Amino acid sequence: MEIALQVRLRQRPSHREHNDCNNHNMTIAINGRFTQQPLTGVQRYAREISARLADRLRLVTPPGKSQGWRGHFWEQFSLPWALKGDLVWSPGNSGPLSYRRQVVTIHDCAVFDRPEGFAPRFAQWYRWMLPQLARRVRRVVTVSEFSRQRILTHCQVPDERVVAIPNGVDSRFHRVAISQQDQAREKFSLSGRYILCVGSLEPRKNLGRLLTAWSSVPHLHSEWNLVLVGGNDHVYRGVGLDAPLSGVKMLGRVDDEWLPAIYSAAEMFVYPSLYEGFGLTVLEAMACGTPVICSSTTSLPEVAGEAAMLVDPENSVALASAIDKLATDDSLRELLRQRGLARSQQFSWDVAAEKTWNVLQAAANE
Repeated sequence: MEIALQVRLRQRPSHREHNDCNNHNMTIAINGRFTQQPLTGVQRYAREISARLADRLRLVTPPGKSQGWRGHFWEQFSLPWALKGDLVWSPGNSGPLSYRRQVVTIHDCAVFDRPEGFAPRFAQWYRWMLPQLARRVRRVVTVSEFSRQRILTHCQVPDERVVAIPNGVDSRFHRVAISQQDQAREKFSLSGRYILCVGSLEPRKNLGRLLTAWSSVPHLHSEWNLVLVGGNDHVYRGVGLDAPLSGVKMLGRVDDEWLPAIYSAAEMFVYPSLYEGFGLTVLEAMACGTPVICSSTTSLPEVAGEAAMLVDPENSVALASAIDKLATDDSLRELLRQRGLARSQQFSWDVAAEKTWNVLQAAANE
C-alpha cells in the first residue's frame, strides 16, 4: 500500500492554526523513520494517520536506506538536530531519547509481556529504552485501553500522560463482489469453503494451537480448508509436526491488494493470538463481512466487542469446539457477519487522526 507522504507546509497559517501551535507558531514534525521500514501493523498505522495530517505536519525522513542500526543512529543522533526545537511525533514505538518535546506512540508492551517472541538483544534494548522514552516525552499515545494499562505498569508514567486512541480500518476492506472473490480463489487455488487466519509465524500468533484444533475436527476436512496467510511450512516444524495436516493451505505473504477478496470469500476468520496491542486483522475481517472467532485475552475483547466468538487462546479444545459450532451453524455465522459489519464501522482512521492531532496540539502548547 503506497500512501503519498510528501508534506508541504502552508506558507501562511490561518490565525486559528497560528494560535493552536503556541505563540512561537511551532510547527509539529513527524519522525519519518517508518517510511523506510517494511509494512507491518505499526507502519500501516503511521502511514494512515500521517497521510490524513499531511498538510499539518512536517515530515522528517532519514537519508537513503537507513534501516536497522542506521535507522536507530539517525533517530537518536541526527533527527534531534533536524527538528529545530519543533514538537515531534514518533509513531513507531521508538524516538530520540534526548528530545523531550515529543509525543511517542507505543503500540504494545509485548517486549515485556511476551519477550520470547523477539531476538534477545532487541528485547533487551526495548525493555530499557521504552520506559526511559515514555517518562521523558510530553505524551504517550497507544492504541487500546489494554495497552494503556500495560504501559502504565511497565513504564511508570503518570496516568494523565498516556492516551488510548483506537486504530481505524481502511475503507478498501469491505465485502467485495463475487467476481473479485472468484479471481482471488483462482489466483491462490482456493476451492470450496475455507476458514482463514492472517498472521505471522511469531509464537504469540499461536498457530500451533490453531493447527491442533483443526486436526481435532476431521469431519470438516472433506468440505472445508484452513487457509493461513503469512504462514508457511516452517509452522509445522515450529509446533513439532513432521508433516502437513490435511486441508491446510499456506499462502505465505500476500499482497495487500488481494486481502479484501480473500477475507470476503472466507466462511470465517479465526485469530487465536496470545497477545495483541490492538488486533487490526479482526476488524479487517469484520469489515469484509466475515464472521470472527478470536481470543478472549489482551486487547481483542475491546476491539471485537459482542461481534465475535471469544475463546481462551490457550485451550485448543475450546478453539476446536468454536470452529465446529460456527462451521455448522448458518444462523450464527449470519448473526456474527451482521454484528461484525456494524462493529467495524465504529473504528475510523479519520477519527483516530483527529484525536491524535488534538494530543499533538495539547503537547505543543505545554
